Amino acid sequence: MEMYGDSGKMWLPLRLVYAAKSAGRISGVSLAWNAPGITQTINNSMTLITRTLVLLRDKSRENRKRFLRVVDTCNHFAEITKLKYIYNGSKHIAYSSHEEILQAWANMEKQYGKEGLKDVFMLTTDIDKPFFAMGPLDDPYEFAEVDGVDFSFNLEKPLLKPGGYLSFNDCIEFFIAIINSYEAYTGFIHDSQLEQLTAFGFVQKTYKEQLPRDQWQYIPVPEIVEKMPAPLVERISNLLPPERFNRLEIPEAIYWFNYWNPYQVEKVGEEKIKSAPCEYIQKQQNGGYILVTQKENFDAGNIAHLEKLAGIYDHFNLYTIQKENPYR
Repeated sequence: MEMYGDSGKMWLPLRLVYAAKSAGRISGVSLAWNAPGITQTINNSMTLITRTLVLLRDKSRENRKRFLRVVDTCNHFAEITKLKYIYNGSKHIAYSSHEEILQAWANMEKQYGKEGLKDVFMLTTDIDKPFFAMGPLDDPYEFAEVDGVDFSFNLEKPLLKPGGYLSFNDCIEFFIAIINSYEAYTGFIHDSQLEQLTAFGFVQKTYKEQLPRDQWQYIPVPEIVEKMPAPLVERISNLLPPERFNRLEIPEAIYWFNYWNPYQVEKVGEEKIKSAPCEYIQKQQNGGYILVTQKENFDAGNIAHLEKLAGIYDHFNLYTIQKENPYR
């Protein structure tokens, strides 16, 4: 998911590397900038554009139980979402019980934990052409005390039909089901290009705060940002860095699919949510809301899609909400 810590440095879970080896173009996080020494680790033919579903909640001893409930939800939802294999860093292993999953997870932590690599354990729906890989998400902002689950979708096809894996209604149903099984506080679906666009504002500001003015010309700019009109990027990236506020109580950004919990709804304003120019808005039984910016596949390279998203950013003005609710 996020690439930036409190100093603007990059963070890269190993799921990107292992999934790249085993599933072609599947990857676990968004890669915003070219990282020296990292791109050489990954298959040269891999496209570093990712589509990710993320669930987040507060850190808890119950995290593994909740993770297993997500696995069960995937396995019971549809044939295409069944998680059939554990990937142990070198090969796929079929499993038949929760105990095998937990043992493999523990083995991976023991094997890679000494190297500080926590994010290597994952499950996949297939060996050759998986719909997605998923695993626990180790939060880059460690002081935030957040647990998470990360789904990385195969990019060979769009997520939604026609031409994709799921109908819009099935995708909504799946999104809600895994949110409920994990008891997530927030969740979203985005891709790496959209993440680059939303993060661009605060990443640029961080760089400029740390570098002398005569070096600003060397600050990297993602290709997707260079292609888009600057005013449009400014509207989409008018956000604070996630470490400045509690992202479980304040939305960190507006992505394609979004789940905001009741605390976030209270901070943003329920009436504002109801009147948002999103194509899908649904209140949940717990008082949270599902918001989807559009019912067709989101394309961060499509200016019409970004203009629609920018209008939603203008409507909510998350920057002001984030600024008025600093992390304590």
